[in-house]
Amino acid sequence: MSLISAESITKRFGDKTAFERVSLSIEPGDRIALVGRNGAGKTTLLETLAGDVTPDEGAVYRSGKLRIDFVKQIVEADANQSLRDFVESARVNLQKLSASVISVTEELALDPENTALLKRYEVLSHRFDAEGGLEFEDDVNISLAAFGFAKERWGAPLKSFSGGEKNRAALLRALLGTGEVLFLDEPTNHLDIDSTEWLEKRLLNLNRAFVIVSHDRMFLSNLVNVIWDVSFGTMDVYHEGFETYLRERSVRWEQRRIQYQRQRAHIEKTEDFIRKNLAGQKTKQAQSRRKQLAKLQRLEAPKVDDNSPGMAIAAGGRSFAHVLTVTKLSTGYGDSVLLKDVNLDVYRGDRIGLIGKNGSGKSTLIKTFLGELPQLAGECRFGRNVEIGYFDQTLSELDGRLTALEHMVELDPTTKDEALRSYLARYGFYGEETVKPVSVFSGGEKTKLSLALLMYRPTNLLIFDEPTNHLDIESREALETALKSYDGAYIVISHDRYFLDRATEKTLSVENGSIYEYAGPYSYYVRKRAERDQALVSKSTPKKNDYRSFKELSRKKTATQKKIQTTITQIGELEKELEQIEESLRGAIPSSDWELLTETSARKTIIEQTLLELYQEQEDLKTELELLLEESP
Repeated sequence: MSLISAESITKRFGDKTAFERVSLSIEPGDRIALVGRNGAGKTTLLETLAGDVTPDEGAVYRSGKLRIDFVKQIVEADANQSLRDFVESARVNLQKLSASVISVTEELALDPENTALLKRYEVLSHRFDAEGGLEFEDDVNISLAAFGFAKERWGAPLKSFSGGEKNRAALLRALLGTGEVLFLDEPTNHLDIDSTEWLEKRLLNLNRAFVIVSHDRMFLSNLVNVIWDVSFGTMDVYHEGFETYLRERSVRWEQRRIQYQRQRAHIEKTEDFIRKNLAGQKTKQAQSRRKQLAKLQRLEAPKVDDNSPGMAIAAGGRSFAHVLTVTKLSTGYGDSVLLKDVNLDVYRGDRIGLIGKNGSGKSTLIKTFLGELPQLAGECRFGRNVEIGYFDQTLSELDGRLTALEHMVELDPTTKDEALRSYLARYGFYGEETVKPVSVFSGGEKTKLSLALLMYRPTNLLIFDEPTNHLDIESREALETALKSYDGAYIVISHDRYFLDRATEKTLSVENGSIYEYAGPYSYYVRKRAERDQALVSKSTPKKNDYRSFKELSRKKTATQKKIQTTITQIGELEKELEQIEESLRGAIPSSDWELLTETSARKTIIEQTLLELYQEQEDLKTELELLLEESP
């Protein structure tokens, strides 16, 4: 039975259609990616399926008492609620039980002999344990740490956290929830690579259906098995995974174009025949064809995405080969050093990806390069004829009161508006969109405008701080294409692993306050990091042959210890027998019994000889054991 199904749903906002006659279903275990251009209606579709928005036409059906955990891009929460309380509200039942246990514990501290309180404490504690309370608390602790929340801030109010941190908290709350369906709207926008990879593993092990709106191609490639592609108000479904979708998408559109053109050619040819023969000798044939044409189900003309971005970077003059030299550079704020002894050389044509955890110092390093922050130690020097362009992830150069066109005029007041509008069209800004104030732009539109301003200026060194945030897949592909044709050098901070693989040729990784350089893109870095980690493990773990030697050494030590113990036992038994013989020879055996005396004396001689041999064997075995112990690791 479907968890959620929709039949021919349509949603319009004024004269704009978000989606039209869309039918779909979500089955248990489905892992769905909802993709499409920014503004295509993806969020509206999720809200309609969740019941937050009512469709204008069609119907949505949800099974039974279906629970949906929905993580939206804008988090609504009590600003005074602590981070931990907000995350734990994923399981309100456990949260209330925990509060009750704590309350009774405090009462017992004042009245420890109260049997009623003791009984209540036992009942509540047992119930809390039975419902998985302890496991849930552990999961909360692990999840908060995995998403980069320092333990000392878990009790801080939500109002003290940034928007991105609140998004991460909302994502954790949903992951810890018990809803049968999970809706995630742009979950990776505020995650670093480590957190994104943790989220991937968590979702892969999640026994719930989920729908994810995301433009992170590697994230989707690793996770989903169904793709909903929302374009031009309609939705196409792909069932073979994200990589297959990327290949089939253009093929499917091309097939539609060919089918439409063939049908148009057939219609025009038939109409021409009817026109020429309706009143002639072939009247009956013309009438027959006219009836057939009237019954023909005509295909809609495939819509062309005229808003597809076509970014291009203005090239500056040729710089000297050595673009940037960094020597023993330390960066940070005041007494707080984030990176120490950074050494780096950037040459003309270098394509560098800069990666690391949130807060590791990537943006600080870039700002120190640019002189926006003072150097704590060391030196940073740009080469001759270097013209720098900088993309700031805070989009600080945008003025919300100005329009996109006014921003361009400020940048280049001598060029005609028509030419500037034409340039903005390459970034998806058409007609009225060029004269809307930036304050009403979406995050993706602001990012594209910022890129448009950056790329308009001639440069030969570009520095990007998270340029792919809020960009849809088509815009990311356009940026990748533009960078491929750029002949200058660039350094790009990004958490988009797919983008890094396509756009960079060298990786700088911030790890524990230092910079490590890898001579390849992200996938190369992952491979080399794995090799390095394996080498460290190998140093502390014996190899197969080493293990065999170790095992053999252990066997020999055990055998030697057993031999020593056996020798000691034999010596003890013989010494006891020898003592009894000597006592017999001193008078217990009559002197007249010469035969027994002779036999006993002979036995005494044998025992003494044997003891001498055993004493020597014991010494030899002890020496052998000492040598074996010296060989042990």
